[in-house]
This record gives sequence, C-alpha cells and structure tokens, in this order.
Amino acid sequence: MTRTDWALKYLRELHWSVIPQWEDRSCPIKWSPYRDRLPTEDEIRDWGIKWAGCNWAVVCGKISGVTAFDIDTREAKERALELLPDSMNYPCCQSPGGSHYYFKYCAELNGIKSYRGIEIKNNGLLLTVPPSSRDKILYGWIRSPFDNAVPVLPKEVIDKIKAEAPAGPIGRVTNGDGQLNWDEGHRDETLFFVANRMIRGGMTKEVAEDALLRLASTCRPPFPADQALEKVKSAVDRADKREHPMAEKVKEFVRLSDGTFNITDIFGHFHVITPEEKNNIYVILHRLSEEGVIERAGDRSGSYRRIRRECDEMNWSEAETTPLKVRFPFKEESLVDIYPTNLIVSAGSQNSGKTAWLLNCAKLNKDKFDVHYFQSEMGEAELKLRLSKFQGDDGRPVDWSRVKFYERSDHFEDVIRPDGINIIDYLEMDDSFWAIGKILRVIFTKLKKGIAIIGLQKDYRRDTGRGDSFSLEKPRLYLALDAHRIKIVKAKNWKSRENPNGKELTFKLHNGAMFEPLTSWHYPEMK
Repeated sequence: MTRTDWALKYLRELHWSVIPQWEDRSCPIKWSPYRDRLPTEDEIRDWGIKWAGCNWAVVCGKISGVTAFDIDTREAKERALELLPDSMNYPCCQSPGGSHYYFKYCAELNGIKSYRGIEIKNNGLLLTVPPSSRDKILYGWIRSPFDNAVPVLPKEVIDKIKAEAPAGPIGRVTNGDGQLNWDEGHRDETLFFVANRMIRGGMTKEVAEDALLRLASTCRPPFPADQALEKVKSAVDRADKREHPMAEKVKEFVRLSDGTFNITDIFGHFHVITPEEKNNIYVILHRLSEEGVIERAGDRSGSYRRIRRECDEMNWSEAETTPLKVRFPFKEESLVDIYPTNLIVSAGSQNSGKTAWLLNCAKLNKDKFDVHYFQSEMGEAELKLRLSKFQGDDGRPVDWSRVKFYERSDHFEDVIRPDGINIIDYLEMDDSFWAIGKILRVIFTKLKKGIAIIGLQKDYRRDTGRGDSFSLEKPRLYLALDAHRIKIVKAKNWKSRENPNGKELTFKLHNGAMFEPLTSWHYPEMK
C-alpha cells in the first residue's frame, strides 16, 4: 500500500481527518477547514498526486474522535504507563522519537497541553501517522486502530490529569466545547490569547492589528479599539522577550554552519521538544529567510543553507607567477606549467599502472617538497614491499623517509596539507558519481601554496574517470592512463604555444615500479 492508500484507509474505516504533511511537520495546504470537516477521498487522492510520498497526519480532537498522548522521552513513557491501567488495550504507534497512544476524543482535556512530559494532542492539533517517516525512520503501528478498538480514557485518569496539570491559556479562554469564549468578562483575555497566537505564528504586527480590530468590532458590545491594539503590543513585547535568546542562538548556529542544515538539526542541537519551542524555531528561520540570511535548499523539507556573501578578494597583483618545479613520471612538466592550488587528476583503468605513476610522483618530488601520500588499498606490509621495488638514479633503493604515508579512503578535505604535495591514491566513488565535482572543489578550497595529485578509477573505453565530465571542471591537468598508454585529456597552462591537449605517450612498466617510455609525447595521428 502507498502512503496515499493508507490515508484513504484512515478516512474510510476510522473516519479520521487526515491531511498531507512534510517531514518538518509543516503542511503544504491550508488545513484549518479540516478541523471542522473530513476531507473527501478525491481531495486525498489529489494531494497524494501533487505531493507524492508526503507524510500524513491526523487532525486530533472532535473531528476525528481521537485524543492522543505524544511521548518523546523515556521518563514520559514511564509516567504514561503508571497513569494508564495495566489491562487497558489502546492503539499504539512507534514514532522516530518515541510513541503515540490513541484514545477516544476527550473534551474534558481541551486546553491541557501536557502532563508530566506527555504531550496531549486534542482539538485541532496534528499527529503524524504511519507509514510516514522522519530522517528515513518510519512510523509504524505496534497496536493498530484497525485491529484494536480505540478506548475511552478512564475517569480516574482524566481527573488525575486535570488535577495535576491545570489548564493553560487555551483552557482559560475556551468554553466547555473547546470554542473561544467571547462572553463579556472573558473577551479581554480571549483577545490577548488570539493576538499572542498570531504573533507567535509569524504574523506581522500590522496584520495582527487589523485582524484583532475586526474581531473586537464584532463583540457585543464592541470591544474598545485602543484596548485591542494594546493586546497586540503586549503580544509583540512578550514574543520579543521570549524569542530573543533563542533567535541569537539560532543565528550563531547558522553562522557556524557549513553547507546545508535541516530544521531537525536545530531541534536536536538545542533540545527543542515542545510544539511551542518548535514553532518558535520555524518563526526564527522564516525571518532569517526574509532577511536574506538563509534560503531553502534541496528537495528535503526543512532544509536550508546559509547564504555566503563574504568573498576573499584576490591579491593578484602580488601573486608569484613562477611555476612550481614539480616533476612527473613522463616529464609532463615539459608540456604544462603547474601553479599553487592546482589539481592534477590521473584517471586510470584497472591494472594500468595508476599507483605506480602516483608513487613515482612522490619519489620525484620528495626532496624539494613536503609530500603526503593518502592510500586505502595496501596495508603496511604490502606498502613496504611495493616501495622496496623502486630504485634511484644510482640504482640504490629509494629513501622514502621524506614521504609521509597515511591510510585514508574518504573526506580527504579534512586532512589536506595546504602547502604541500597531496597525493590521493585513490578517490573512491560510490554510485553518486556526479558528486565528484563537488569533492574536487572542496579539496581545491583547502589548498594554499600546495597542490593535490588525485587518482581516479576509469573504464578502459573512456578517457575520463568516474563522474565523467563532472571530474573535468576543476583540474588544471587531467591524464588518462591505460595499459601501455597515457594521454593528456585536459591541460590549461601550456608550457609553450603548442597545445598539448590530446597528446599521448606509450610505455612499459617494469616490476610495478619503473616506467620505460617507448615514444615521446605526440598526437595520435603523428606516430
């Protein structure tokens, strides 16, 4: 069954008012009408098509006939089990952060938001239902309401909750049916409640004032306009006092963020649990978005990125234009100049000599540069045997003591030495080949006076490595290595006026260590 099929099942068999919902618990529709009426099957189908794969939530309270306990902590679960009779059998849902217990709608609990850590979902509040998900974790029924009747909360449980959890603002401004109380003597508090909810929901002061004046004028007798405006001012002042500390914390979180972040990251970082606290975070992020500090990112609901307006101005007039005296196994430096921060990619097919080429790069440059070699295929013993095959120009074993070797397979940007020669053997990629461009860009940003020489795997039938054209953007020199042949796929800084792009050289590899060129660099048609 699809999630839409489940939504239809909730409507048909349980007569629940269900609406679409994103992972961050916001809704893509204006859902207030569904507090008073059930959606139609056609509406649910249309929503399921328009927002395919979305989560679904039940509108708790009178319309769906359910009151629920939303339990997010171990302590709250223990208190719920203490509160409820052992013999009581109620529908129970496992959520990514805890569990939900379902009971028949209880009007007596209207206005009571929580009891000893248990959130009470009642009139007009939403609760996510299975098989929705959050952070790839599914909601699931432990005891399904289709197989277990939704029970009535025992009177002693209701009385205990009412006695120990006095009604909050909603309880003071509503009547016995859960409706706002506009009777004389209650209007003052009711209008402040409405103003407070509008401001906390992100409404501007001007819009809230207009709405409250309209409400005040409908009262009998009419509520004084100046006093109604004072309610909005009080609500704004209260919101500023409450929001300011958290707003500063969220701004600092955003400032320190690198790349994208999700609203659930903020919830977890600041231990945000209650609906009021979460709504405050929504308001803060909305304002930061309007101020141009952040913007929505990607397809995942609740994802944002910090807009990075800062740029490091380039001091190009004092830049050193002398190429680095880097050496390569086939004297590639005679064709191409290499400068600080350059990326060099060697894309090699299987058994083409890619590691031998990279090790020769380390050998040729170890006496003039700080060389760091990152590899993931060989253990210490195998590496020692491989290095023992290399000889210097005098025929003696190579002294590798000036090269630092490390075992590393991912997140190379975290270990790049900005002023040295960084050799990566090799950059492993999973099925997300398109991500290679981003990885190379991140490595590039970590370089200052140094360079990175990076090995990639490639298909023997192609000149580019995994990621194809995505891997070509950032490198200044890109080589394709096959058995007995190396080709310059991309060269940006030519040594002379002759274009080296497309040139090839054939070779033999001896003992997995020494290259013997069989030709000079040439264009294929000029053999």
